[in-house]
Amino acid sequence: MGVVWEAQDHTLDETVALKFLPQILAADKSAMRHIKEEAQILLALTHPNIVRVRNLEAEEQRAFIVEEFLRGETLEALTSARLEQGRSGLTAKEALWILSQVGPALLKPG
Repeated sequence: MGVVWEAQDHTLDETVALKFLPQILAADKSAMRHIKEEAQILLALTHPNIVRVRNLEAEEQRAFIVEEFLRGETLEALTSARLEQGRSGLTAKEALWILSQVGPALLKPG
């Protein structure tokens, strides 16, 4: 969905992730309204298996989401590396394990 950068929030003295949205979305008022609604929903989610959204910042041609910073490998990086090696992205067992971690977090926010 966008490019993610590690950044330092000097006000709260913590490391955060800045997820920059594509400029085409930032320029589209309808898309930004939708993204704002999604960010508000995500703000309400509190679960150890879901990254915390801190804020949504938007200007004329630029928008980014401020999130909790978590160090680790993304699913995209994991599956891409495997596919490049000629292996399958995720095994059924791995996919089920991931769903078992994320699913309950989405069903029972807060």
